Amino acid sequence: MIEAVSVPTSLVLGHADGTVLVDESADGSRHVSVNPTDAGMFVAVRACSTRYPPELIKRILGVKGIGYLCDEIEREERPGYLQHVLWWTVRGHLTEQELSGRRILDFGCGSGASTMILARLFADAEFVGVDIDEPALGIAEARRRHYGLSNVEFRRSPSELELPPDLGEFDVVVFSAVFEHLLPAERPIVIPKLWSVLRPGGLVLVGETPHRFTPIETHTTGGLPLINYLPAPLTLRIAKRFSPRLWADATWEQLLRAGIRGGSEGQFLAILRKAGFDDAVLRRPSAHHSVRDEFDLWYEISHVNELPGLKSQLRSAFRFLKRTTGVSFTPYLSFAVEKTGSPAQP
Repeated sequence: MIEAVSVPTSLVLGHADGTVLVDESADGSRHVSVNPTDAGMFVAVRACSTRYPPELIKRILGVKGIGYLCDEIEREERPGYLQHVLWWTVRGHLTEQELSGRRILDFGCGSGASTMILARLFADAEFVGVDIDEPALGIAEARRRHYGLSNVEFRRSPSELELPPDLGEFDVVVFSAVFEHLLPAERPIVIPKLWSVLRPGGLVLVGETPHRFTPIETHTTGGLPLINYLPAPLTLRIAKRFSPRLWADATWEQLLRAGIRGGSEGQFLAILRKAGFDDAVLRRPSAHHSVRDEFDLWYEISHVNELPGLKSQLRSAFRFLKRTTGVSFTPYLSFAVEKTGSPAQP
């Protein structure tokens, strides 16, 4: 008797910036390795393992390129990456029971990694992912089909300043790693529109946005100190000179779009007040949702990758700062804003 044996195969994907080798294992997983033509090219992650089919890997490569192919795959598949962040961003304010049956907007969903993760974590909720980037939404929809999820749909915004028509209302708006990428002129327009589709009693969850005045700018430049306190022309000059992430002809608007200026809780609330909304209340995490305060939440989100000991000490320092001055500060924001009123029933 001859037993059939699955033989691993390899696939080489060509790209303008290099090649990608996809090795298929006997168990159906695939190992992806990135080989840029230019050895000095920035590549966020050079190798990864995935369950994605070759067609989805090709689609991501065509949109994200050599530099961010594996990073985009790991964002959605590696539990210690985006899943860890989203779990704590949501669970810092809401329990699974409170999310059951709710309608949730994932605004700025991009390629759908965040929406896929949320839909798996909270399978009893309904999710709508919204973004303006049509190629990215193509990846998002391909991911949805790959997983066969029925509690997710994706919609495209007509412009940076508009929401899709007939979007309906939501119990929760997830605003994760998006606030910082809105230009200063866009924030006063987009945020009130999001508030308008939030039901009374609902929450906007803001996460993974760098604080506007964090001493070390890690988000866009990779770790340049004190540039958040400098005027724009000088910040631009220093960032282009010393950050390996930036290109020589980068403009200030491009850096703003990349998120270099971050945001703050006060700025978010001020935008709503200026737009005439007086029903916005900052809601802090509580022990009911697994963490005591915003400092515990920042620690749980941030320490997973590096320096847990140092970040534990920073958590104590941030808590002391608030106790003595009333100022709440964490390098990256994670907070909830509640729309006061009677909560809608699912």
